Amino acid sequence: NGDFSAGNTGFTSDYQFLTVTIPAGEQKTYGIVTNANAWFPGFSACTDHTSGAGNMMVADGSTSNAGNDIVWNQTIPVTADENYTFSYYLESVVAENPAQIDVVINGTVIGSATAGATVCNWVQYTYSWNSGTSTSAQISLYNRTVTSAGNDFAIDDLSFTLNTGPCATTQTITVTI
Repeated sequence: NGDFSAGNTGFTSDYQFLTVTIPAGEQKTYGIVTNANAWFPGFSACTDHTSGAGNMMVADGSTSNAGNDIVWNQTIPVTADENYTFSYYLESVVAENPAQIDVVINGTVIGSATAGATVCNWVQYTYSWNSGTSTSAQISLYNRTVTSAGNDFAIDDLSFTLNTGPCATTQTITVTI
């Protein structure tokens, strides 16, 4: 459910799910919506990354727990000793104090990105990860910004793929002239 088309399912969060922000401006909350402004009138009218009509996750950033609240989390099976790529799209829905998102897999930060100061501007972030001996990947997104003014963002189109790469085969042939 990386594009949130199935709604609020398939992942966990330390943030509280609200269908609309009541009370308005409640910190450490999120919604699965088609328009950020419809969820909270103080947010810009940003829409999802792909069609503009699909779902995205919009969040009013946490101001507690020193940035250690999980925004989005999912555990999936992986094959040991393989290379994977994790990517997602991020945008600010309020310009002030952009969110800083850390991507953590199995307890290790594999990448960090700061949402842009321009609202409604989706940017894709992509990171590589090798599974080593792991047979599962617990992927977590943390927002390390803990300022209450601003710190509002959306994520969409999360993807975790196995890097299959080109096939490597050898063939020996003899050419007689």
